[in-house]
Amino acid sequence: MNRTSGTNSVGTTGKAAGSRACIACGMPMTAVEEFAMGDPAKDYCVHCARPDGSMQSFEEKLASLTGFIVRTQGFAPAAAAVAAKVMMKPLPAWSDRAEWLAED
Repeated sequence: MNRTSGTNSVGTTGKAAGSRACIACGMPMTAVEEFAMGDPAKDYCVHCARPDGSMQSFEEKLASLTGFIVRTQGFAPAAAAVAAKVMMKPLPAWSDRAEWLAED
């Protein structure tokens, strides 16, 4: 904690310095608690982390994001899975997935 300004090493009052997007889902991460394990050094968010802090696998993230789309957007599961893949395709965490190459 910086005694003169009242800030800590990640910014003021729990805010991370700057804003970054999660490499696995694209969520903007601005507050410390949005980063996996509350660690701004991680490049993925709290929603893409397993309980031990490691990043979810492609399959885990696809299932999680598909379920989120079904719950929040009312999509049928098959349509939600397609939407999830479209959302995940440009993200850095999944750039090496062969499934993307087969679709092009």
